[in-house]
Amino acid sequence: MTPNHPSDDHSCGERVARKWLSEARLRQNALNSTLRWAENTVSEPTSAKSDLVCLSHLRWDFVYQRPQHLLSRCARTRRVFFIEEPLASPDDTYWLDITRRECGVWVAVPHLPKDLSEESAIALQQLLLDGLVVDAQIQSPILWYYTPMAMPFTYQLSASTIVYDCMDELSAFKGAHPKLQTREAHLFKLADLVFTGAQSLRS
Repeated sequence: MTPNHPSDDHSCGERVARKWLSEARLRQNALNSTLRWAENTVSEPTSAKSDLVCLSHLRWDFVYQRPQHLLSRCARTRRVFFIEEPLASPDDTYWLDITRRECGVWVAVPHLPKDLSEESAIALQQLLLDGLVVDAQIQSPILWYYTPMAMPFTYQLSASTIVYDCMDELSAFKGAHPKLQTREAHLFKLADLVFTGAQSLRS
């Protein structure tokens, strides 16, 4: 499968994001590492099974629900990387915390400087995710989305399969991002497989 293409709304701030990404890569060279593994090594990929990279708006350790049930099972036969939404760093530094749960799932949490523009936050998340892909030797992964908001920083990945597990109508939630529906529509077009949490979501 070819890489995800950015949706129209992403291209709007693409130039600014590229500039930030270029500057961020220069700053990265001055840091020891932006990837902080809790363990010394990560297991090498298996040739038989594609790695699974999940993009989620939910925290792995918050409530044990649908994502944990499904991805814990997936981790029995393949490597699973669960990418959470960013947390604020105490200063201008940025990094990716990567820890392994007992079930075998690798949980990755981006830490970004406060008060970034959306374009800059997207660019840094792309930088950190690309670093994880290289460091863990992830090739042609299954991209499993719980949030369409991850689309702008994952379009560059060449996926073997794209899955959208639509648990809720996120655009109906209070405070939903104004571009969520546009990004979700784009994700629906790209997805090879869509799950829904209720019959009402199928339409």
